Amino acid sequence: MSADALVPAPVAAAPALTLTQEDSWLYPFEPVLLARQQRLADRLAVITKEYGSLSKYATAHQRLGLHYDAKRRGYVVREWAPGAEAVSLVGDFNFWNRQADPLTKDEATGVWEGFVADDENGRRPAAGSRYKLHVVAHGQGKDRLPAYLRRVVQDSETNDFSAQLWVPEKPFTWTDQTFRVANATKGQPLIYEAHVGMAQEEGRVGTYREFADAILPRIQADGYNTIQLMAILEHPYYGSFGYHVANFFAPSSRFGTPEDLKYLVNEAHKRGIVVLLDLVHSHA
Repeated sequence: MSADALVPAPVAAAPALTLTQEDSWLYPFEPVLLARQQRLADRLAVITKEYGSLSKYATAHQRLGLHYDAKRRGYVVREWAPGAEAVSLVGDFNFWNRQADPLTKDEATGVWEGFVADDENGRRPAAGSRYKLHVVAHGQGKDRLPAYLRRVVQDSETNDFSAQLWVPEKPFTWTDQTFRVANATKGQPLIYEAHVGMAQEEGRVGTYREFADAILPRIQADGYNTIQLMAILEHPYYGSFGYHVANFFAPSSRFGTPEDLKYLVNEAHKRGIVVLLDLVHSHA
């Protein structure tokens, strides 16, 4: 008998993850899964160190983008573009002049910032203003939609997309303060998936309000307690069903205004229906 025959065969380590314990087919891939978990832990540690917490990091959209500053009496615009050579705010309020409102770069963060003060002559963004960012990189300048915009509109003649400053005349009045997901689903969500624009019987793009008034009653009558709305984040190609996302913080204007979407959600809650929105990262 050889010496090698006396050496016991190595014993496979017991699965460390519950997932691989329950599914033996995944056990060979456990090292990859563990590596992914470690990458997540490392990234969370960096975020916590730089931003204080994940929640602060995840609410950067409240600071980035175009926002009115009442104390400074004007609009502040911020955009994260570390690779840009120059950035300026352009829009109908400054006649799309690329030299009128340049932004300044914070080299430490890669965030560009600019300020447009209130102007008695009206040369400042106002409700309904259309705007973009002119970004220069690698010696070339192009007009781009800001990443953190809240609304996009398309010109019916040129088909060009622009950001639009959305300032409703009055805040939307929510009436769903007593709505609770747990009470609606009772731990057993029955989900109806739908596309707002394609839910109507007519051969046209439907709206948020039409869905709320005509489709929600049918969904409720069929016994569903949850609806999953196919991607409504802003997208340039309608044929993508909403999955070629261009802007994560703007509900698509094809179906109506942000207030119209709020109306849909509020009406669903009044009917005891939970609303799920597709969040599409992989196609963006």
